[in-house]
Amino acid sequence: MLPLNKKSLDLLQNALFEAKEKYGVTHLRTAIYARKSTVDERETSISGQISLCTEFINKYEFLKLTDIFQEDNRSGMFIDTREEFIKMLDKAKKREIDVIVVLRFDRLSRNNVHINQILNDLEKWNCILISGDDIFDRNTAAGELSFNIMTCINQFKSRMTACTTKQGEINNAKLGKSTGGQAPYGLKIVNKCFEIDENEAPAIRTIFSMAEKGKSYQQIIKKMNSLGYKTRKGRQFTYSTLNSLLRNEKYIGTFVYNRENGKRKAHRVVIDEFDEVRNETAIPPIITKATFDKVQKLLNERKQGHPHQNSSSEYILTGFITCKDCGSSMSGQSNVGGRSKKRTRLYVCPNHLSRRGKKCGTKSVNAEYLETAVKEILTAKINEYLSTANAETVFGLLKKQKNDEAIIHRNRILRIERQHLCFD
Repeated sequence: MLPLNKKSLDLLQNALFEAKEKYGVTHLRTAIYARKSTVDERETSISGQISLCTEFINKYEFLKLTDIFQEDNRSGMFIDTREEFIKMLDKAKKREIDVIVVLRFDRLSRNNVHINQILNDLEKWNCILISGDDIFDRNTAAGELSFNIMTCINQFKSRMTACTTKQGEINNAKLGKSTGGQAPYGLKIVNKCFEIDENEAPAIRTIFSMAEKGKSYQQIIKKMNSLGYKTRKGRQFTYSTLNSLLRNEKYIGTFVYNRENGKRKAHRVVIDEFDEVRNETAIPPIITKATFDKVQKLLNERKQGHPHQNSSSEYILTGFITCKDCGSSMSGQSNVGGRSKKRTRLYVCPNHLSRRGKKCGTKSVNAEYLETAVKEILTAKINEYLSTANAETVFGLLKKQKNDEAIIHRNRILRIERQHLCFD
């Protein structure tokens, strides 16, 4: 059973009295919040938290359970990743909840800054928080200090647990074992070790073989479709899927974990830094290193050959033009063709029938032609605005700007002259 200190009981009785006076109600709308993260293996289960909180609510006739908010596999270090928690705060802000009951403060948050902000918000919204470990009188200096020490310890425990988990994953990577998650297409995990999936591996070999011969992504996708290969979700291979596969070192037997130049999650509990782990014997290879290296060279050369393919500085209309048929945003692309190998810039629809098997009939548009036309139209509109009717207003603004700048420079000169006189 959750304890209820005298301060909390007084708050509840005062809230009930006020609710009776204003609205004639005889109970307080009460919500339960329960949370458990992936690393909270020793913590009370979600159902256990709800059971204890419900038992507490049933002890007091003036508390009426109206909402239960529960979240599994959610870290207490962050708020914006917890939809149920945000929903509960939103209801409290709208005065739709009078009381929130939690097993402990760390179920609300393990972040010292966040927990204090949450308590301040709930107090501002006249929402009472009942917690099983609320033994502090935060209206006294000693109580406030004790509470902050507790919340700092909760934050420390969260970071240390995450750090220990990370270290365990580092050790597994060094041993060539899986660190969690799904194995890439063509591989499978058996007893935490990587093995070749003979049902998918032929597709990987075909993809790399075609890429090694300089085949385009479109040609590879067409081949995969003809052979009946699908992704694990039963979909056709896409450009991004192929690029991810062709860049994956696991297919030559190399397991890289905590990559130095890799992306870091926006929400990271771990603040310690760990070295990159590179195990080149962790996985049975599907292709040779020579094939992989050749494919990487071809991909890099292809990328260097089209350095501005998605550059907004070269394709100035990107984000401003849409396909007239399907409404998709058209993007920049370049083609090299003809005897002169001249590079032509184009704006293309991503759903064109010759791309990714889509069915939009809009053809590509010459970028130079389209940009020239837009510039001519804009120039005409600007000239129209700068006609006799508007010229006086425009030049008046320019004159005022120049006068303001002259005053600033004159004041600077006067300050310099005064300083010079002082030195003399």
